[in-house]
Amino acid sequence: MINFITYDALRHKVAHVVTSRSEYLAIRGSEQNKHNFELARKGDRQAKMRLAQFNYNDMMPNGKVSGACHPTDTFVLDIDLGSETECQKLAAQILEKKQEISLLMLERTVNYGLHLVCKRELGKTILENQVRLSILFKTEMDTNNKDLSRVLFSSTDAPEELLFLDDRIFECGLTVEQSEKEYELLEDRKKNNLENVPEGAKRQNKHFKPWETIVEPVKNEAALYSSDNYCGIPYETIIDKYWELHNDGHTPITSNRDTLTYELANSMKHICGFDRQLLDRVIPCYDGFPEAEKLKCIDSALGGKRTQMPKKLVEVLNALRKGNTGNKELMAGVDELVAHDELFHYDLIPESVKEVGGIKDTLDAAGHSLAMPALISMCPAVGALATDVQLDVHGVSKHLNLISFNVGKFATGKSQIDNVVTAWMHDFIEKASYYNKEEKKWNDEYKQKKNTQTEISKKPRFPKRWMTLNSTTANMAERLENCDGKHAFSFTAEADIVASRLGKVGANEYSTMIRNAYDGAPYDREAKSADACNVHIPHTHWNVVMCGTEDALYRVVPNCTDGFQSRIAIAKMPDNTFAPLDEHPAVMTDVMRENIIQLSRLLPLMKGSIVMPELEKKGRQWLEEIRLLALGNGDTAMAAERKRTCVTTQRMVCCLILDKVADKLIREHGFTKAEQMLTEDKDLWKRMALEMQTEDMLKMFDIIADYLLENSLYYFRKKLESDTTSQYFSAPKVALNSSRTRRSKNDTIFESLCADFTYEEALAISRDKHGKTENAVQQMLKNWRNQNLVETTGVGKYHKISA
Repeated sequence: MINFITYDALRHKVAHVVTSRSEYLAIRGSEQNKHNFELARKGDRQAKMRLAQFNYNDMMPNGKVSGACHPTDTFVLDIDLGSETECQKLAAQILEKKQEISLLMLERTVNYGLHLVCKRELGKTILENQVRLSILFKTEMDTNNKDLSRVLFSSTDAPEELLFLDDRIFECGLTVEQSEKEYELLEDRKKNNLENVPEGAKRQNKHFKPWETIVEPVKNEAALYSSDNYCGIPYETIIDKYWELHNDGHTPITSNRDTLTYELANSMKHICGFDRQLLDRVIPCYDGFPEAEKLKCIDSALGGKRTQMPKKLVEVLNALRKGNTGNKELMAGVDELVAHDELFHYDLIPESVKEVGGIKDTLDAAGHSLAMPALISMCPAVGALATDVQLDVHGVSKHLNLISFNVGKFATGKSQIDNVVTAWMHDFIEKASYYNKEEKKWNDEYKQKKNTQTEISKKPRFPKRWMTLNSTTANMAERLENCDGKHAFSFTAEADIVASRLGKVGANEYSTMIRNAYDGAPYDREAKSADACNVHIPHTHWNVVMCGTEDALYRVVPNCTDGFQSRIAIAKMPDNTFAPLDEHPAVMTDVMRENIIQLSRLLPLMKGSIVMPELEKKGRQWLEEIRLLALGNGDTAMAAERKRTCVTTQRMVCCLILDKVADKLIREHGFTKAEQMLTEDKDLWKRMALEMQTEDMLKMFDIIADYLLENSLYYFRKKLESDTTSQYFSAPKVALNSSRTRRSKNDTIFESLCADFTYEEALAISRDKHGKTENAVQQMLKNWRNQNLVETTGVGKYHKISA
């Protein structure tokens, strides 16, 4: 359907539906439009603005153009070209592929360019459809022309201007109900960053070439699946294996089909190209599941934030790989999918950030599959080096105090992180080595004088800021005090040291010291003996990076009630259990190391407190977004975890910005001049840092915050949910026949359930009547148990003990 656009007295767009070819041609071929077109061709800007305008993208009633009442299923691509020859050549190519691209209209523009109107692939945004055609014809595209309300200035009805017109363009493509669902789906895809387009397409770009930005893994990924199989294995076989591993071989039934279908779609989307139509085709309607309800489950799965592959899918693919070792296509396909999935976060990082010196060296040295663990380890190092910098977060100015933990199985590449950290902390290590020799020399003299009963001089202070964790808490406290308010830094490739060396009591003291260090709080330790450790640190500054297995993480962080867990930034190493040996493993070259060392020597010259308004605004937006998400799902663990995650992420993004400041100074002025400039102009780094709150750098906040929140909940959700429940108060049981005041929709759900019910029944009623999510239902049931309204009688089975 075409909407002819005019303007009311207030210059608001008003749409008039064009229902026939004759009406459409009459508007284009009017004498007034032809005259304006002739003037516009000669460069008259005002005449161009008077040309007939049409809208092909609107999807009313959810669209934005007043008066449009017929939803469309079309989209527009605006192509600018440089010459008449190019225009004719491309028009011929487009007409040759008109069936393939579902072409409905092709016209010449005022200048050397073309307007295409095509049928849109449902489930894909306008931008995704535009990119698809731009890649097909290798043409620049105007990414400004991607909104539903965008209008086009038309040419005339002359055959040399209107090159093609299909009568299907006048048909009503979608029903109002279809339009509403499609509009919500597309808005979710844009909001949750699910659009499968190159990063540059999301910026306002008049001359964008998407085919030049496509990386090889994306090309290969598209070739991995077809309409009926993945790497030669039928989707039906994959789904059967899924149920075999994750539902005891049973397919979904009426009581659980919505939940299980959603979980299946959430996994299968990763090997179906996030294609709604393909998912609809390969996922069955189990046990009489209505088609519309199944599509709701698929849309919910596609509407969530795009993440790495779920663990369940990885297990299914590995199981199929074990049974099909002779299938080279499957083996290669799974390896390629896993390799591409490992690059998920690296691909999210904007190119402008990847090219920053220090960040680029860190990513290249660690390997792109370890992008997030490398950055999460780099930021505490930068924060320790910039020891005199304070960042204002939510109105409170604190130093860049950070603690991180890289979790992974053995042989997952944690040693790559060692190289990154030791490069950044090169000067700390060198000074610590010098102090170690001096301290050993004094200790030897002390022993000698003690044996000969010679007078012993007082032990000098050794301000070692590179501090081992293989020590007692008393030694650590003394080392921290010797740093005189500067940051100490600790790194261990084996976090087991903390748990095994300190024991339970020492680990509790270590936890206290770490918590104080994160907050920059005072730390005091007193003892009666003069020889014992007596320290009084006004502000504790100690950044720590640990690496270890999942078991080590749980032994270092045994509970979630003291706040230690929420202060740790957790990074997850990729699972390379079945991955082939990398032919070109990442290495830290001498050039990379030298680049990092130069940058590390500029960071201590930055001093003072800074307020970053754009970063603060981004943090508050993210906090509110997660708050509403957690509130809607009744997710107390997410709601609690988001708070310190925001603070940690703001500090990390600040560290990246400081690195970018140092890199820019060195690139433009050289190291010596940059050092001089920072020494002479104390506020130079602040001015530069404020300018670097760019869209790309602020996008790093979302990437890091989402990543940290996801990992914290992955490892500690159960502990968070159980530990935050009061262990000191239990609500009295209520008699079954006693009255209860109605407070919420949960009471309606409670009354709808039988005396004995299952989780699946509660979920079905909650979704049908109130649209509750799985997380919200789990939280509801937990609340009922805590209120002694129900009791568990088996796995997923409940009995009412109160009305």
